[in-house]
Amino acid sequence: MRTLFRCIRDLLAAGNKCTVAQIVSTSGSSPRSAGTRMIVPSSGRPLGTVGGGALEARAAEIARDVLHTGEVVLEIFVLDAEKAGDPGMICGGTAELLVYRLEAADPDALSLYREAAAVLETRGRVRLVTRIPRKGERDRIAQWLIREDGSVIGPPEPEGGLATLITAGMDVTGPTVASAAGSRFLLESLYGGETVHLFGAGHVARSLAPLLEMTGFRTVVLDDRAEFANRERFPGADRIVLLDAWDRALEGQDAGPEGFLVIMTRGHAFDRDVLRQALRTTASYIGMISSRRKRDAIFAALREEGFTEEDLKRVYAPIGLPIGAETPEEIAVSIAAELIRHRAGIES
Repeated sequence: MRTLFRCIRDLLAAGNKCTVAQIVSTSGSSPRSAGTRMIVPSSGRPLGTVGGGALEARAAEIARDVLHTGEVVLEIFVLDAEKAGDPGMICGGTAELLVYRLEAADPDALSLYREAAAVLETRGRVRLVTRIPRKGERDRIAQWLIREDGSVIGPPEPEGGLATLITAGMDVTGPTVASAAGSRFLLESLYGGETVHLFGAGHVARSLAPLLEMTGFRTVVLDDRAEFANRERFPGADRIVLLDAWDRALEGQDAGPEGFLVIMTRGHAFDRDVLRQALRTTASYIGMISSRRKRDAIFAALREEGFTEEDLKRVYAPIGLPIGAETPEEIAVSIAAELIRHRAGIES
């Protein structure tokens, strides 16, 4: 999401225009969920996806037309593999697709996407509200960005209850369609993403970091070796921290309820040092790369220090889903999958 919003911001800031093709609702089986978007610039390749196959081809076609006409298009697609001529497409559902143009000449759009991109670069939260046009309407899209304090960026509010709609929907985390004042609105919560702290910058971390970045996590890489913790090895990391000592690894780090801590240092003692600190945080996820024998030895040492069984139950160790991974790349895939599952609220 961060990449898409940065793209829109940069295009508008440079005086260009682009088209957004976005799924606003689905029913039955659909290859992508509500809120998914694809950006089609006036020149260059599209960015993002709305699901591939015939749906994406049609979305790109509509988007190119909308670049020239400026009209807002709302279409419902029946996702049927046989009719679509695409046997690989998931069938049996529908997707409601909204396609609209954003222009640099629109000061509201430029302000909105500048702030949205800035929020996604940090760890703040805002809500994006998009008015879904009624059948036959082809006006310019209307969008509002709602800050946590309730202030609004966007055009004058429509009559009859956008404020009420926003207040009612602020606790909704996933994209949601709601109604107010005779119109439908798509409500999306924009958040900069959960941060994964990678304690250890070895081979597995080097393979894991790009996977996390591609799947919407922010990454912080920490190690006490400058030859490992550097921008050349981790070009996409949000931060790289060169540590003085592992027993102070979490000093200054945000390991709150939305934090993910992945422990993979080069030694058992360092892993124990970091795990001891991690268990004193409220981090959502704590995982440690280890064999069962190593895990049991570290757990035994921590029990002697006063940590309880409830404390140790928080730790995912050995880390990663059991897919038979052996190479650093395979292990990275198994860890990324476990983090995605945890983020989604799915427990084993």
